[in-house]
Amino acid sequence: PEEAKALLREPLTRDPADHRARALLAAAHYLEGDSTGWKRERDGVLTEDAEYFEVYLGLANILEMSRRNDEAFALYNAVLARDAENAGALIGKGLLAMREGEERKARDWLERGFKGDPFNMRAYNQLIFLDSLETYATRRSEHFVFRYRAASDSMLIPLLESSLEDIYRELTDRHGWRPTQPTVVEV
Repeated sequence: PEEAKALLREPLTRDPADHRARALLAAAHYLEGDSTGWKRERDGVLTEDAEYFEVYLGLANILEMSRRNDEAFALYNAVLARDAENAGALIGKGLLAMREGEERKARDWLERGFKGDPFNMRAYNQLIFLDSLETYATRRSEHFVFRYRAASDSMLIPLLESSLEDIYRELTDRHGWRPTQPTVVEV
């Protein structure tokens, strides 16, 4: 975050009202735990342009990359509280829900978002993928949910399950951390 703030000094000196640069500065404050700086920059941008939601969406994308999903969801929700049909926030929530294995929620958010942004290829591709998942079979093990084509992949699943459960035990014992929900494996 400190390096990002240094890189933003020049553009902000040239144009202190540059919303894009100020949104990045707000994100840098947030990421270093400076809630006062985050709120100051965020609120300043939104005071000047109440619909510049990139101040939330950009940070949400960064948080997703760091697997800080609850925080990313909160930022998407902050946008949706101001604009219930914001395509960027709906698609962002949908894509994040897909990564968390929440396909039903993902479909709803992606479909609503896609109506507002019908050229968003990530949303389009995920919706096509969700359609194909409806034909998949599901098998659950202690720590995994397997989604697969029953006609062609059913013989692989018991082998995959056994191997992944062994790897799961080895890694969780080594690192002392356990996922809070089953890992979805799509074959």
